[in-house]
Amino acid sequence: MRQQVSLLAVTGLIACLGIARPTPMASSFDEGLTGVWRVVLRVEQSLDSSATRFSRVEGFVAITVHEPVKSDALLHIAQPSHYGVYALPLERIGIVYPRPTQGPILAAREELSDSVSIVLQPELPHGAIVMRGLRLGDTISGSWVLTGYVSPMSGSFSMRRVTEF
Repeated sequence: MRQQVSLLAVTGLIACLGIARPTPMASSFDEGLTGVWRVVLRVEQSLDSSATRFSRVEGFVAITVHEPVKSDALLHIAQPSHYGVYALPLERIGIVYPRPTQGPILAAREELSDSVSIVLQPELPHGAIVMRGLRLGDTISGSWVLTGYVSPMSGSFSMRRVTEF
């Protein structure tokens, strides 16, 4: 039931933000990130253990394909080919964002056929979560880091696609 509620929340957020169904792109691997993914972030380093109530959080991301956009507002990723939204209880690990006006956003790109970069809140100079990993079919695993804070936080992550658009 909890997974269905979270999946419904991500689907509702996609509808509210007006994120359209992906448009096909020329390269075949560009569609490799498209879909809804179950995400697990594990905290492996945190200097402020009092802020970290849990050692891991689980949630969902929904990713769609878009033409690459060059934007100075996206500080941690160059020319992302994918955009989306996420639903993760980051406050459980001590990460609290101001209430976003456009919803919790992400930008992503496949840098090689299997190398993936995903950035949560890519417009923030401090506090973006940069995830880098390897994709093998419907799974992605790698490491993540919280950018720009005195108390660094980092760890590993895993993602499994639960549905395609």
